[in-house]
Amino acid sequence: MSDGVHFGYFLGGFRAGVSRTTADCLTFATRTIAALASANLSLARYYLSSMSDGANFGYTLGGYAPTTVADCTTFATQVTAALTSANLSQARYGLSSMSDNARFGYTLGGNNNSNDLATTDCTTFATQVTAALTSANLSLARSLLSSMSDGARFGYTLGGEINGGNYQTIADCTIFVVQVTAALASANLSQARSTLSSMSDYNV
Repeated sequence: MSDGVHFGYFLGGFRAGVSRTTADCLTFATRTIAALASANLSLARYYLSSMSDGANFGYTLGGYAPTTVADCTTFATQVTAALTSANLSQARYGLSSMSDNARFGYTLGGNNNSNDLATTDCTTFATQVTAALTSANLSLARSLLSSMSDGARFGYTLGGEINGGNYQTIADCTIFVVQVTAALASANLSQARSTLSSMSDYNV
């Protein structure tokens, strides 16, 4: 995730059999990266997801083993701390997140250790509260997927897998003004795959 201007943050992960809390900060002006202990996660985890409001706060949600935990990174201070009001409605990992860059963030899909999920949670930036939003649920339950947005009107959630190996090309589009998600075949991936990543230029 990033503040949209100065810094990008890489949080958590997995190495040598151990979940990590580590945060690295990428300085855009110099294109250099370094560990930033003040931004470390409150709980070590991987298969997690992050998004930001593009200005003041970033949110890191869920992860493995399935958890509802949300951490908030305050960009002005570069400090990360648990934020229970932003916790997910359901513990899950292998999920994805995106935002409209102003009012709302969306966390979609994932797995709860038993089933792949279509669940979408919405984080309201003004209140820093997360709650389930069924109108924005995915058209197909899946995990290990990826999301991004144009920063204003639409968000896209692509790929993923079902039942640990049934790989998908499917794309869902979230229309921000009405907070509704639906399949969008024209945006389907060229090749079925999971554990992918996404980004956008927020302009074109």
